Amino acid sequence: MSKVLDKDLQFLGECTNEQLGILFNILCFEQDQSVRKRSRLLHSIEALVFEEDYFKYSNRIGHELQILANTTIAGLLREEKVPYNQILLHLLNQLEIPYHSNSSSVKLEKKLIQGLNDKALGLENTGMSSLPFEILVEEGMTDNIKGNPNDRCILPAVIYISLLRATRSKKMMEANY
Repeated sequence: MSKVLDKDLQFLGECTNEQLGILFNILCFEQDQSVRKRSRLLHSIEALVFEEDYFKYSNRIGHELQILANTTIAGLLREEKVPYNQILLHLLNQLEIPYHSNSSSVKLEKKLIQGLNDKALGLENTGMSSLPFEILVEEGMTDNIKGNPNDRCILPAVIYISLLRATRSKKMMEANY
């Protein structure tokens, strides 16, 4: 497995241990707290050695998302990593949220969050991006996504990553003023 993390996920190395712990739990456990059948992260060497010191294996956490996004068993077994941008495009298609295909991952994340906010509020183009994580996940859990173990895992992970990035960007902008 390549040790180089997707450029769109490299910021995970700057997240706090608590933030990475939440992402770890999203990738390893279902909503009912049962272990995800396809997750390898929980029993990885990194998790066994470093346990709750998630910062020490933030790259491995990012890689797990990319591996779990595989739509084929062969890809999952070979641990092929799906580019983060492609994961976003897949989710936007599943949720029928319009986007421009040549947009950056950051713009696609914003589209995802805004689209889920709009669906939750029952309005279009509200421009809101502040509903809580749990509401966004609930809104995104369509029957198609619930029925697909890959999508059921990557949707909350991508929503969480999108919110993390948005929060970091907002804090950086506030710090510059």
